[in-house]
Amino acid sequence: MDLIELGNFIRNTRRGHCLTQQDVCDQVGCARIVVRKLEHGYGTVAFGTVLAIMKVLKLDFNVVRNQVELSHEIVKTYNDLVNVFRDEEEMWKNHRTRILNNNRRKR
Repeated sequence: MDLIELGNFIRNTRRGHCLTQQDVCDQVGCARIVVRKLEHGYGTVAFGTVLAIMKVLKLDFNVVRNQVELSHEIVKTYNDLVNVFRDEEEMWKNHRTRILNNNRRKR
């Protein structure tokens, strides 16, 4: 999990709780720029502050890590399937072209 993924997950969770960045800051006791930096994946936010923000959002670090890793696996599986279908489609196009060419030669 990288900082951008963590930031996106935190942003989506915050929005899911219908909280603004300022709402989170007020509960944590930090400046709004801190939450903004975290949500945009900048590595300048203290780890203790990250944990405090996650606590406000009722997030467990291990759960977040596992969720992000799971989403990676889903995306990888999806991309693998797209590639398989693309290869299959290409194979059938080539097969169809060969059949059409053979039919034209027979005429």
